[in-house]
Amino acid sequence: MVDDLREARLLGTPIRGANLISYKLCPGYGVDGHDLLCWTTTAESGGHFNALDLVTDQLDTRPLNHLEAYPITPASDGCIYIGVTTGQIMRYRAAGSVWEPLAQVWSSSGGLHHVRVLCEGTDGWLYAGSCYGERARVNKETGEVQHLPAIPEPGNWYVSSVVPLPDGRVAFGLGHACRIYVYDPAQGRDVGQWAPPVWTSDGFAITMARGKSLLYAFHFPSGRRGAFDIASGRFLGNVPWPPATALPRWSVWGHSSGYGSAQDFYVVPGGDTIAACDGESVHIWNPQNGPRELPLDRWVAPPVLAEEMRYAVTSDLRVLEYDPLRLKVVKERRYAQPEVKRGLFGLGRGPDGCIYGGAYQRMDLFRYDPRTDELVNLGSHNPTWSGETYSFCLRGNELVSASYTNGAIVLYDPAKPWECTAAAQVNPRFVGCLGQLTYRPLSCVADSRGRVWGVGPAGWGTSGGGVSWLHPETGDHGASQLGEAPWYVTELEPGILLVAGRVLRWWDADRNAELAQVTWPHGGAADAVLIEREGRKLLAVADSQGLHLAALPRPGVLTIERSYGLPMGVTRLLWDGRMIVVGGDKGIAQLDLATDQWTRFCALGPGIRYAFVATDEDVYFTRGTDLYRVARPAH
Repeated sequence: MVDDLREARLLGTPIRGANLISYKLCPGYGVDGHDLLCWTTTAESGGHFNALDLVTDQLDTRPLNHLEAYPITPASDGCIYIGVTTGQIMRYRAAGSVWEPLAQVWSSSGGLHHVRVLCEGTDGWLYAGSCYGERARVNKETGEVQHLPAIPEPGNWYVSSVVPLPDGRVAFGLGHACRIYVYDPAQGRDVGQWAPPVWTSDGFAITMARGKSLLYAFHFPSGRRGAFDIASGRFLGNVPWPPATALPRWSVWGHSSGYGSAQDFYVVPGGDTIAACDGESVHIWNPQNGPRELPLDRWVAPPVLAEEMRYAVTSDLRVLEYDPLRLKVVKERRYAQPEVKRGLFGLGRGPDGCIYGGAYQRMDLFRYDPRTDELVNLGSHNPTWSGETYSFCLRGNELVSASYTNGAIVLYDPAKPWECTAAAQVNPRFVGCLGQLTYRPLSCVADSRGRVWGVGPAGWGTSGGGVSWLHPETGDHGASQLGEAPWYVTELEPGILLVAGRVLRWWDADRNAELAQVTWPHGGAADAVLIEREGRKLLAVADSQGLHLAALPRPGVLTIERSYGLPMGVTRLLWDGRMIVVGGDKGIAQLDLATDQWTRFCALGPGIRYAFVATDEDVYFTRGTDLYRVARPAH
């Protein structure tokens, strides 16, 4: 190996806007009894809590002490409590603009430790749940923390929702295998598990809402909504509405739960009826009276509900005010928010030769033009979404981005004007989702028939991963589940794909099914890339024993033709037509297949594997919030 080290040039921090996590209307919690609209944001440099006085139009913005906060919980003492990713609960009071910590519920020394959900029980204590399945209650006056018993079933639990019941018990919704455990403070133990057997094989009770005598729970990812009798815990059945899947969304009344997840129905105050709207009719239901459908002009929301339906905060922090039916935005406002730094995520190369990328939990698309040395944030390329772009590919003259959540696919033509708003996504254009089985698309490719394929892990509540596709023009799509999460997909020839993960799979694109597979002989591979050399297609694979070039003569057969030692631990491989470029913990290097010579030319390596792109002249990568460029040795 030859060292020809060059200094990586810092190009800048391209994305500096925060993103929404949660919002909630807090009626009467402002000064002089004004209503507050509150929301929390996320950023690697620190998110913020915001309280907007809807009478005076004054915004109070307070810093969180970490990445983000989920639950926003107005309590009986006139304060609003916020659970933070440091395991803390913060307290806000509009009078005097009080912002202070209440309690450290869980240690955050090991990284993120979300106080994921929070509610006030009828006993006046706050009840909290964490992203690791822990539960606790906290005294609002003293900050005393009492940890509740562990979930009685072993498992990788995640507390996703919590609701106080009228008799003093508290219902906790959990995943990754859906449960609804009911805790009784008087007995100091769980007294029931209410989720029905048809819900408990996977997923989450992602949100819950309480009526007068019924508890409603929302099962994710199936989209089923179910009703439970609070007195007995008896499951009364699923709500007879279409499932609430990501797309198409049946109910247009989507809104924040106040702990970071969305609901698509409202509980009508004073009873057990719930209401949703498909844009043409209002649908109401409770188990006693069954389903009913009302024309839009006959729906009148009670005053408390009407106020809740009036406001929303978008993922890119626009405050929306709706008409009484929550169908039309009548006013849109933006409020100044603190500048933040966003951790950068995937990188790709566009059809125009520019470098494109995004940030963690932010749908902005940035562009770096090597010809002009211009780095610019183009804006949100999917304004109705929240997540981050994992992978890019080209489909003709359009750049394809594949993003979390739900494998959202957006196409952008740099030669055409940018015309992308929540109301009209023309360019970039959102074309659909790969779905639950490819929730985080670690790799994507556009095949010769125009379909976009993606692979990666399944979403929360579903094990393994999948191979998924959609056709941007027809809307046709399909998905196949695997017991593992693949991390690379490419087209070998029309109709045949190669899918790499723990095993290598030849994939029939017509049937979306496996043709054959082979286990990589050296154990787990770090990365792979298909290369073409002297008219032949070979697979380059990096693993713990080196870099290997393997022939693929027919499905199910793999022959290693050449192996090389690696100059460093490798997380990513790229191919430029002549050289293999690798990035890893000790920097960046390239292998010239004409001379079999390694050259390490940068001591810095990519911060994450998704952010690594090579051109003939340079390599681009990210570390934290910054984009870097390093020149390659001449070749």
